[in-house]
Amino acid sequence: MGLLIATGVYSALTLEQSPQALVSGAHGWALTAKLALVALVLSAAAVNLLVMRPRLASTTGSQGLAWQRKFRIWWARKP
Repeated sequence: MGLLIATGVYSALTLEQSPQALVSGAHGWALTAKLALVALVLSAAAVNLLVMRPRLASTTGSQGLAWQRKFRIWWARKP
């Protein structure tokens, strides 16, 4: 993921002459969209790491075991 961010920032700095070029040309829009999508994916990953994982780890008792069983069955059925 870091490599993707680094190449996007490098491309933006070297291929575009000014910040206005990032929104005026097709190549600039593509770079801007790529960086926005990476930011979106990183924010989803952060929510997973900081919110969802601790909640799942703290689930105890039969509820937690039932959820884990359902997840394993679902994961095994993926094509």
